[in-house]
Amino acid sequence: MSKMKCNARYFLFSVLMIMSFYVFQLGITLHSDVYLTEKSLENRMTERLDHVTQVCSDLHIRQNLTMSEFSVAHPPAPQYSVFYFQPEKQIAYCPIYKAASTSLLDWLLSINNIDAKSIMKYTDRQMSDVARDVYPSVDYPQAEKLLKESTRVMVVRHPFERLLSAYRDKLEDHLRGPQHGTFYYHRKFGRRIVSKYRKSNSTRPEPSFEEFVDYLIDTDLALYADDHWIPFYLFCTPCLVDYDFIVYFETLDEDFLLLLQRLNVERGPQWEHSALGGSSSQVARSYFEKLSKVKVQRLFEKYRMDFQLFGYDAEPYFDIARDDE
Repeated sequence: MSKMKCNARYFLFSVLMIMSFYVFQLGITLHSDVYLTEKSLENRMTERLDHVTQVCSDLHIRQNLTMSEFSVAHPPAPQYSVFYFQPEKQIAYCPIYKAASTSLLDWLLSINNIDAKSIMKYTDRQMSDVARDVYPSVDYPQAEKLLKESTRVMVVRHPFERLLSAYRDKLEDHLRGPQHGTFYYHRKFGRRIVSKYRKSNSTRPEPSFEEFVDYLIDTDLALYADDHWIPFYLFCTPCLVDYDFIVYFETLDEDFLLLLQRLNVERGPQWEHSALGGSSSQVARSYFEKLSKVKVQRLFEKYRMDFQLFGYDAEPYFDIARDDE
């Protein structure tokens, strides 16, 4: 059933892309029965970028300032090595894992006519590893030059939804399969989390979501976070990189129509990994209702800057959570 949904969504996106040239000449696109002009999409993107700039300015985190002037702990320079630079179309993509990164990397590789999924099928490698072979890490000063010459792109997602997705994909079931890296995550994180945070008599080898949250709350995410749950602002450093597009996971189709127009690229990504077992809100409720409001607040504090930068709302998750500690 989930495969059918994915195929249907890809078909719809393909139709939209075929129509986009004609549609954008008229200045309208259709989403959820609401007509959006190309100008309105551009304005929305500009508002996002301006909001990020303002928050960074308020926190005194900009390229022309020193670390001693930053009001919060923050890397002194962009993490150049995490970017994937696609030279033909001059794209610089910073991958936020669990925010459509697999689809985006697959798309970047398809521009070079590389069938990444076939490579993954026969090698059990992750998409990020296949992409890194084609687009090697680049460090300063070459990376800074490439950033200036490229269209700079990152994709963000509601921080709590992303954390839940990371937990379900990497830690909830260590037997899920090598293509998800679950054995690695169980050995490196799962067993340690269970050993330190388990308070119940459960014999389940994997950590519960609450145990994972306890681990995140106690961890210095600036020093020890895995790429799948490191805060956005630490990984892609939007206060130090002037992004041209900050795509929201929640409006992927709309944002990518605008991006593909800018890049003069016809074929967009084939989106994957729709929420398992129901909509994101339904899935989130079944996990966050097991957390206390105090614990959700402490988790929020760990990711507060991501919420501030990208305007996400944590209130619905507090409403779901238990009142007791």
